[in-house]
Amino acid sequence: MAEVQPTSVVSLANNHFRADQDGSAIIMSISAGKFFSFDDIGFEIWDAIQDPIPVKDLVANLAAKHDAPEDVVMPDVLVFLNKLSDNELITVE
Repeated sequence: MAEVQPTSVVSLANNHFRADQDGSAIIMSISAGKFFSFDDIGFEIWDAIQDPIPVKDLVANLAAKHDAPEDVVMPDVLVFLNKLSDNELITVE
């Protein structure tokens, strides 16, 4: 799996299944054979990477929306995206 950097472009891979139920959702990585559930911010990121987006832009959008400094948001987003990459849920360019 490719390591996600601030200069990377990320998007969802095609090897997952999402099941929504009663206001929550579960994601299954078909290739990793694992299930995932995220908090609200996790699903906000998930929805934002439906199409390819530079990580810098993703972080800028989240920081602006949540009135948070980008340098505080970036490390948390990178950890989350690298976990998705490790489980083959995203593509990284």
